Amino acid sequence: MNPRFYASCVALLVDIVFAATAFGHMTSPVRFVTGLLFAFFVLGWSCVAHLRLTNVALAISLTLGLGLVLVLLPAELMVITSHWHPVTLEKSLIVVSGLLLLVSVVRERSARAA
Repeated sequence: MNPRFYASCVALLVDIVFAATAFGHMTSPVRFVTGLLFAFFVLGWSCVAHLRLTNVALAISLTLGLGLVLVLLPAELMVITSHWHPVTLEKSLIVVSGLLLLVSVVRERSARAA
């Protein structure tokens, strides 16, 4: 049982729920909570999962830091260039992180089966 596989599955589930609320134009506490989880966990984990780190503390700190960077940096660039569209940014990040997590889950599952 690989904890990286389960973390990727949970992150993918959060991404799917957040995508359903975002693309469905829903405003609810579920969207707020999944949005926070998305920013603090899902975005960072979608990149960190591919690194296959063995140090748990390093993986957690990279996940949190990278998640915030991946939200703030594109937002700042959009504000600087006067192209501020937060919904477009949100949906773009959802799709990209979902694809990265899907690749991670499939890769971990095939490595687990082998």
